[in-house]
Amino acid sequence: KDIRLNTEIADEETVGFSEEELDIPFDRPADIAAIPSKIWKERNDRERLLIGILWTLDRQLRRVFFELVCNNLPSYVWDSVITPALDKNEENGVNSGDIVNLTAHLFRVFVFCKIPGGRSLLKRLKSSRAKKLKAHQQSFEDFCSFAEAIRPHFAFKEDVSNEEHFSSTDVEKFSDDDVDGSPSKRRKRIIVDQAAKNLREKDVQRLQEQERRRQDLHKKLAASDAITSDESRLIINETKQDDQGLIYVNGDIGKRIKDHQIRGVRFMWNQIICDPQVRQGCLLAHTMGLGKTMQVITLLVAIAEAAQSEDESIRSQIPPDLRQSKTLILCPALLVDNWMDEMLIWAPTAILGQYFKLEAITDKHERIPLIRQWDAEGGVLIIGYDMFKRLIDQPGQELPQANDAKTAWEILTKSPNIVIADEAHKLKNPESQVGLAAAQFRTQSRIALTGSPLANNVEEFYWMINWVAPHYLGPPSEFKELYAIPIQNGLYEDSSFHQFRKAKKQLSVLEKTVEPKVNRATVKTCLGNGLPPKTEFILTVPLTDLQGRLYDDYIVSTREAEAGRSITSTPAAISNLALIVNHPRCWKRKLLDERSDPQPKLPSRVISAGLKMVGSVLDIQSPTLSWKTRLLIAILDESRELEDKVLIFTHSILTLDYLESLFRNQKRKIARLDGNTKISRRQQDVKDFNAGDTQIYLISTTAGGVGLNIFGANRVVLFDFKYNPVHEQQAVGRAYRIGQQKPVYVYKFISGGTFEASMQNRAVFKTQLASRVVDKENPKRWSKKDHEFLQDRTFSPQQDVSKHVGKDSVLDSMLRDADLSKGILDVLPTDTFFEEDLDDVLTAEDKKEVDDQVRMNTLRLTNPDEFRRLEQEMLNRLHSVYPSLATGAGVPSSTSTSSPSLTRVPGLQTPIPPPNPWAAGSNALAQQQKSLEHSIAGDVSSSATSPGQLAQASAHASSPNGAVQGETSQQQAPQLADGSTFSLPAVSSEGVLQQQAATAPMPMVGANTFFRSQPESIAALSGHIPLSGLNGPRASATKTPKRSTLITWPNQFERKIFESLNKMTDPDVLHKIREDHQGLARRIAEKTWQERVNKKEGEFPDDRHMKKLCGLMENSRFAAAVALEHLTYTQLARTDTFKGLDDLEKEWTELDEQQFRERLRLGSNNITQDHNILRGDADRRTHRLPRLPSWATRAVEEGKLGEPRARPRDPFQPSPSPSPSL
Repeated sequence: KDIRLNTEIADEETVGFSEEELDIPFDRPADIAAIPSKIWKERNDRERLLIGILWTLDRQLRRVFFELVCNNLPSYVWDSVITPALDKNEENGVNSGDIVNLTAHLFRVFVFCKIPGGRSLLKRLKSSRAKKLKAHQQSFEDFCSFAEAIRPHFAFKEDVSNEEHFSSTDVEKFSDDDVDGSPSKRRKRIIVDQAAKNLREKDVQRLQEQERRRQDLHKKLAASDAITSDESRLIINETKQDDQGLIYVNGDIGKRIKDHQIRGVRFMWNQIICDPQVRQGCLLAHTMGLGKTMQVITLLVAIAEAAQSEDESIRSQIPPDLRQSKTLILCPALLVDNWMDEMLIWAPTAILGQYFKLEAITDKHERIPLIRQWDAEGGVLIIGYDMFKRLIDQPGQELPQANDAKTAWEILTKSPNIVIADEAHKLKNPESQVGLAAAQFRTQSRIALTGSPLANNVEEFYWMINWVAPHYLGPPSEFKELYAIPIQNGLYEDSSFHQFRKAKKQLSVLEKTVEPKVNRATVKTCLGNGLPPKTEFILTVPLTDLQGRLYDDYIVSTREAEAGRSITSTPAAISNLALIVNHPRCWKRKLLDERSDPQPKLPSRVISAGLKMVGSVLDIQSPTLSWKTRLLIAILDESRELEDKVLIFTHSILTLDYLESLFRNQKRKIARLDGNTKISRRQQDVKDFNAGDTQIYLISTTAGGVGLNIFGANRVVLFDFKYNPVHEQQAVGRAYRIGQQKPVYVYKFISGGTFEASMQNRAVFKTQLASRVVDKENPKRWSKKDHEFLQDRTFSPQQDVSKHVGKDSVLDSMLRDADLSKGILDVLPTDTFFEEDLDDVLTAEDKKEVDDQVRMNTLRLTNPDEFRRLEQEMLNRLHSVYPSLATGAGVPSSTSTSSPSLTRVPGLQTPIPPPNPWAAGSNALAQQQKSLEHSIAGDVSSSATSPGQLAQASAHASSPNGAVQGETSQQQAPQLADGSTFSLPAVSSEGVLQQQAATAPMPMVGANTFFRSQPESIAALSGHIPLSGLNGPRASATKTPKRSTLITWPNQFERKIFESLNKMTDPDVLHKIREDHQGLARRIAEKTWQERVNKKEGEFPDDRHMKKLCGLMENSRFAAAVALEHLTYTQLARTDTFKGLDDLEKEWTELDEQQFRERLRLGSNNITQDHNILRGDADRRTHRLPRLPSWATRAVEEGKLGEPRARPRDPFQPSPSPSPSL
């Protein structure tokens, strides 16, 4: 069996990957495998190297490997499996099979970080290698433990059991949100962490007390003339006790500090200056340019000044463990000097002790003495993340002596009393080396600084909070199920209503939960009048003819490479396509480098075809070969006329090289910053650019997008972009920050119809997600779920861009130029993505439900007695609203052989028996059941009809004479101990139809009217009666209903079918649907439900099955198959709930377009065939005699014959005696 490693994956050089791109969590093995193995080897990253190799193995072989090392004791596997495979001779008779040799090779990867040959994984190790490997037996247990830890990340869907388990500790909510709008996996148990819940509750109580004291202080200051308004503005400890003195911002700092910065200092003070037993850190999430560094320095100065104060009422406020200045500041290496400069600018001399900085240029022999000196004397130690990681991970290379490693580790993790993490999104990956190391700090006085706490997904936000306040949000699994999954699934433009509604609710709960730990400020909210305006444009440009041919050829070639093994799913393919859409010269340089490489990463077909196409161009350097470069030159020319400086950001070194060469040939004054620029030079280069006459700054987005103050430029060009929109936001923040004097303009290029359009779609989603979670904004949903990057090019039409004239003189000049305007297909201001959605808000009922959810969850754990009291009041109110809950009124005791099923109400632990609709009579059944369903689904306002009216309607309907049998008193909402109220789910009713006697209408000759029997009531024919009431009053009076659920699944399924029909746009599908949509949906739903009930599996399996079907109707192909009845109601009802229905969906989804249309008989030929069938049916109807009821047919025939026709014998009467024979 040939097991090959995917070593031929196309990629850039090692320098093409940033630290963030390589910082991939272990739970993303596909992304790890997409990076060439040699990069992991060069980084000595044995874990990711092993994961990448495992991902490339045959699935069955990988499964057997995991079963071997994870299901057996390591000692057994070593003695019985590995040792025989490592022995030189097989005299013991043991045959080392494939899996044994594979395990030995993988263990070698883990120990030595070696890349095995592609064909040698299943062969025996050489004796020399085996001997070395046997000497590392002590590492085999770690190897097995690591394999067991990563095994879940390689699980497949078919391995997961479909069984659902419920327990009393599960947090389950049975509401309309459970009927999800899309196919979903089984509901997982969500175990709420009680310790985390208590922690959050104590924090809220502490902040409430602080807010009370702050208000008291403001009242006292307002009534006193002792302190001026300017002085009161600088008070930090507004939450002090009455006997404590006031602490102010340092006088020199106070002259320049802004209001939002004072609020940030107060926030950090309230979190850090408290009892060490309850102290936790905080997240200062101010956007770029708002002075986070200065705020931290102000806090440190205030703590130091108070600790040194002779006034005991001031000094006593500082906890003893914080009275010595011993602060550790972690930051990107680029910002070490910036922090040092800011310290010297803002902090008074010697107040914080000595400043130390530890960086790569610090001599090895000076590092340990420097760390020890800081530990002994105190002060501030500034260290870059990379150096911090290397000191812990590779101490032998960074420190002169072996025993220095332990010393450095202990000092750095245990000595500081305050830890500051600047650009703290570096800690978002808990399994990275930096994340693991940063989690070891003993102090809980942790302050995280970031302008972008959420870059890609909600779980990143969790890890940021978890670092400053461990366990504050509970375990990751709880957070993922309660927040991450529903929030991200519900915020796409094409998310279903139920997904969106659930996402909005959980967003609100999350915002309130993290509010005590996060202080958020943006330029828009803080400096609206202090900074000039910023305008951003997304310019969609076309590809030139050469770029289009190169792009298409690359897509086709990579799909065919390696006998069908796709290489287009890797980050390298994105990087290669980016070179093509930037400029063909960049791609040519890449191809030439690949051709000269003895081990090229690109397939030879791509190299040869690409070089042939670019070789036919006379001047490959010409900017006219790319609309990006043409428009960029126009921007530079116009900016020069306006005396504006320009920053140009790109992720590609090859693009930087090309642009630098182009601009130098054009005699432009430029500066450049990339990863090769010495850190010690960068700050001075920036100062020179701000003060000098250089017009252009070429910057690598990854290397120069953080921490630089380049306010000398006011125009920013984002030449390309990648996965994380935060990189581009930070790039813009280099120019748009405090100190900027001019209006700022940003131009972002997107190549229309390419992968960049899909990447922009994802970037908008991530940006809007951050604005919702962090900024509590409410932007319109813009992005869609389909963000496949590597599809074929699509046509990008020319849009009307004239409406953007007048917004920017530089843009105007391009739009008015007849030639240049051809290269601008569309202009989209980024403000479009952040327009407030006035309709996209929670209703008052939803907001009340959110508050109630937070309150009840808190009470359950912090005040069980109050929770039970409140729960009992809610139960009593429900019983008073629905008397049948307690008495079963209206149902004769003789027929009540079984109690109705119980229904769980959100917020209650005790199941609630549902109301008894059968007490209302047959005609009331449909309306009452529909009202209850709408009440739970939230489709009817609670003000429609009061609960009392519903009770009266039930009593009225059950009364023989229609009189109301009793009045329901006005009910009050349950009241909490603090006097606040808690609302019940709203209940509405549309009233009850009264039974009316009616005679059956006579049939009309020729009208095909025929009634087999006279209906019980004309009211039963006037509307849709749910299936549970089809038997009529006689049946319900003699038969105990089997089901009584507030969610009527036939109606829910009918609604989902009807919604899917209304969404269909395929004209061929719509043509074949010849039935009224509502009637078709009703018929399919009722027949499916009846078939499901006949299966007699029980209520819970039936509910689960119907919920699954409702979700599957979001799949347009599955819905079309249902609507055209290619999937019969028998299949829908009797197919296995999980695997069977999933297989059905997969079968229809995986059909290509032609197969799909053939299966459904769509297309012109089928339309003609169907048309002929319809014409034949019409002709037959034309010649068919009218169908009359049997009594009318007899009357006609008797009239013709003149004598009565013999009536058919009643089969239930005895046969007449035979006549005697004549």
